[in-house]
Amino acid sequence: MVNVDATFFHKSMQMGIGVVVHDENGDFVCEKSILLSSLFRVDEGEAIGVLEALSWVKSFGNENVLLLRATEMV
Repeated sequence: MVNVDATFFHKSMQMGIGVVVHDENGDFVCEKSILLSSLFRVDEGEAIGVLEALSWVKSFGNENVLLLRATEMV
């Protein structure tokens, strides 16, 4: 299971992406965070987060992935 979320820092024109990987029992496996020096629309940022998460998890050789993401406009 892979959780992914993006956050946006408008003042500094940056975007952060967080990825957390859990095993089939829900136990923590690993995590990754990425800071991009670009600001995107929310839908674009979330899509980039999903792409980054899937690319990273695929590099482990995982083919079967349940992807969860949170979307909330504040």
